[in-house]
Amino acid sequence: MDLVNLPRPFVLITLGLLALLVACGGSATATSQPTAPTAPPAPTAVVPVASSDTPVPPAPGDTPVAVPTATPAPTSAPPSGGSAGRLRVAAAMEREGADPTRIVPQFAFQNAPMYEGLARMDLDGEYIPLMAESWDISPDLKTWTWHLKKGIEWHRGFGEFTAQDLLHSIDKRIEDQSISAYVRFYIELHETNGVEVVDDHTVVYNLVNSKVDMWDMESDNFYHAVLSKAHYDAEGQEGIENDPVGTGPYQFIERVLGSHVLYERVPYDHYRITPDFGEVQIFRVSEHSTRLAMILAEEVDIAMIPRDLEPTAVAAGMEIIEGTIPSVPVYTMFGGAFHPDGEIREGSKREGIKLDLPYSDVFHDVTEVPWVHTKVRQALNMAVDRDMIRDTLFHGQGEKMAVSFFHSSLPGWNQAWIDNYEENYGYNPDRARELLKEVEDEIGQPLDWSKTIYLLTIRPELPELADLGEAIVNYWQDIGADVKLQVRELSEWRTHYLSGTMGGVAWTDATRRFLDPRILEIIYYSKNNICCHFFERDEIDEIFEQLRPETDLAKRDQFLRDAGNFIYDEYGTVPLFWFSATFTINPKVVASYPNPGNLPPRGFERVVAAK
Repeated sequence: MDLVNLPRPFVLITLGLLALLVACGGSATATSQPTAPTAPPAPTAVVPVASSDTPVPPAPGDTPVAVPTATPAPTSAPPSGGSAGRLRVAAAMEREGADPTRIVPQFAFQNAPMYEGLARMDLDGEYIPLMAESWDISPDLKTWTWHLKKGIEWHRGFGEFTAQDLLHSIDKRIEDQSISAYVRFYIELHETNGVEVVDDHTVVYNLVNSKVDMWDMESDNFYHAVLSKAHYDAEGQEGIENDPVGTGPYQFIERVLGSHVLYERVPYDHYRITPDFGEVQIFRVSEHSTRLAMILAEEVDIAMIPRDLEPTAVAAGMEIIEGTIPSVPVYTMFGGAFHPDGEIREGSKREGIKLDLPYSDVFHDVTEVPWVHTKVRQALNMAVDRDMIRDTLFHGQGEKMAVSFFHSSLPGWNQAWIDNYEENYGYNPDRARELLKEVEDEIGQPLDWSKTIYLLTIRPELPELADLGEAIVNYWQDIGADVKLQVRELSEWRTHYLSGTMGGVAWTDATRRFLDPRILEIIYYSKNNICCHFFERDEIDEIFEQLRPETDLAKRDQFLRDAGNFIYDEYGTVPLFWFSATFTINPKVVASYPNPGNLPPRGFERVVAAK
């Protein structure tokens, strides 16, 4: 391949791919598989930032330490995969821990085998009852009555799930150490005595404001797994961390920090499903090449690897399974696109006290943060060759996204966004440079990028995320937008975007499928008490305030479309792609793995063993 005459961003992408192939034992021109190691490689972890509540894995070379448990540890020789054996999974995770209120949802998959919520997402992307039998909603959407299932058992004999466990779980969500995005909502619910226990299996939420989708908030997707009160009363926080219990089809055996977490099938008839596999072991493996090598060596049975490496696995006899819905939106955010008048709206999480860039929570004008200007945001959109990125990093996969978090299968869609996409968002670096020059002429000085940074991070939902972010920075630098790269863990900088202190910081992210109305509330509504203050405008605030109490579905759809039109015209973000999550499986062990792909990898109880 002639790299000399290719655009600079494509050269760097290509070199990155070559490096990955070399690291995997392959070459740039051959499709031969990497040499399989004779023993499982030790997973190398991204070392998390230490905190008082989260265990830190050992440094590379240290001996992993098993967390003490009340259950005997398994023998050192793990059983082979199969219907009577152990399902082994390799995935990337930054933080480890068993308390769902202290783990970001992107890494909560490590606890998903044992924890459940009141609802869960089905294979079509709709929410269905789980620990709840059903729910009733008042016409004004302010009163939610939860009818809890009877006969759900807690692991290790801690009794039956009741309303008291739900109350205890709400208390956990509002602790000082909680990192729930909805902590303020549950504090408000608590302070207004909004939770009414009718009996052991009926709980009523009396809300201050209307909510159309409490089932989403009460699902395990938003950290909101239900915890056992009896277990906490008996063993406290130490019990949650070291020997947790849940109601899921698998129960906890052990956690070896920096290495893996292990579960076994519950020893009784579970109320909803009996998994094929007797055990599930989730390995913490940060490197793409190591996850690929492990599945090629048949040391794991399921792995999430970058799409450009999947053909290597397929050539070696592995198969690719795709999630059932487009569940992974990928986009770039412009931190600091606050209200241009500089005022902070009542209800905002921004405090207006962090004045210096980057990581500021006050408005800085175009002379300090260039992308607060609409034309600069347009230029940065037009600088990115999405087709090239999709063909190289993603092996041709992915659906272009016109407005971040909006999809044709969700409310608020406008087909005109895609019909006019190339004209407004298509790759055009010459026009991008012209737009930047127009802004410089307007302000009478060159644009100053010295106070801006671009974050690179990892997400298990999208193994290619860091490579994608680096490619976008290269495209931006190619038109003169000289932002500086910074690598930080999601768990570290997440506190900044939850508090709105992302001024001067851009980043590419891959999250989850948000339903109506979370699309607006979390990402674009400046008065929300959740997060994140990515793109603030009064026009969107007004639309959301009309949307929130509206019960007519057609009107809700139009409100969302109006907001999407505004974001599209203002270039509020850099919309990139929608992906379905993909999983590389060993067909000798796994016959099928039906799952929606939301916040993957999850739903291991659905895995069907090869016969």
